[in-house]
Amino acid sequence: VTMAAVNPLDATPRVNGAMISNYVGRMVRLVGRVRQAGPSPPSYQVEAPDGIVVTVHVNPTFSTTPWGSIVEVIGIVGADGTMRETQHTDLSDTFDMSNYNELVSLAHGAFREMFTE
Repeated sequence: VTMAAVNPLDATPRVNGAMISNYVGRMVRLVGRVRQAGPSPPSYQVEAPDGIVVTVHVNPTFSTTPWGSIVEVIGIVGADGTMRETQHTDLSDTFDMSNYNELVSLAHGAFREMFTE
């Protein structure tokens, strides 16, 4: 998927690890705990709030992987379930992953109409 194929004005749904495969070719937001740096090309692994580990390919305009232990990654989901990062934001180490996972579940379930266009 190329960046030209993704409209930056489209909504970027928040997902957890189990949901990511439903968004191949789309831009999403994934919050998770940084687990380890990957091999070349530069990448890192993020443990989503539901415990599933997702590989994130680093945006080449960033000089490093995230500084914090918890990050929000915005990127495009690949067919292999990885993400190609367009940006990331470091979050507080006290960010409540359990509550966030519940929010994501509700946003895709009982309260879907509040979170979709």
